[in-house]
Amino acid sequence: MESRQAALPRTNALTLSAEAVRKSGRVLFAFSSFYLPAYDLPADFMFSRYDVFGYLSAAIYEIDEQVEVGASYHKAANQLDTLAGYLAERIRIDAKIESLFEDAKEYYRFEDRVLGRDAFDFSDVIANASRRSFDFRLMHRALVQLKAWDYDELLFDWFRKFEMKMEVEDDLQSFDEDLTRGTFNTACLVARVAGGSAPALVEAYREELDEGIEKGLRTLSEAQKQRCGGVLSRYREIVPRPLTPSLSGNREHHR
Repeated sequence: MESRQAALPRTNALTLSAEAVRKSGRVLFAFSSFYLPAYDLPADFMFSRYDVFGYLSAAIYEIDEQVEVGASYHKAANQLDTLAGYLAERIRIDAKIESLFEDAKEYYRFEDRVLGRDAFDFSDVIANASRRSFDFRLMHRALVQLKAWDYDELLFDWFRKFEMKMEVEDDLQSFDEDLTRGTFNTACLVARVAGGSAPALVEAYREELDEGIEKGLRTLSEAQKQRCGGVLSRYREIVPRPLTPSLSGNREHHR
């Protein structure tokens, strides 16, 4: 029998709600469906280091939930620092990972502005849309480190576009629900700032991402092209391409 992993030092950690753990299942399912196949890894690899993948995904959901019910940006930033401390005992917090934590803080800073009804424009929405999925990106970097591989920045860049595609399509499917609940949704924000132009802007954004994904495939090795092509096919099996709704900005939500 394989020997038990050496005990890790204790550190301060976020207390996770049952709801955050439940919701993190969606992220873990996507990670095992899309990221592990890109490296030809079995699904059980994720469970062999659940202290990294399970905790990280649930912790991000916990912070998300708290921000959505009114927690301040400063509290979110402190919680991210606590999460970074937890991960530092398990992986190397290098410049790339530090940058992802900074993206997370900027994203929550923007969400705090939005929930506070501060002014923002379309460029703000797109800039922060590119910062989303930092949970997937942290898990992806952790995966490569845990396998003691070198980072392949071309593959990370391909996944970055794929992640943005997943986010916007998820937002389109939950547009009405998120508008009513007041939760963060890129399509809802575009509707607020662009009015009747919102559907065309969102569709152009999706097309730009699709083009970037296809262009990025051509930069990858033959094995990576095959595996990432399989990722795209698997994604479409799970998530049929959603239509862009009217995105009516007249249904303003109130918090």
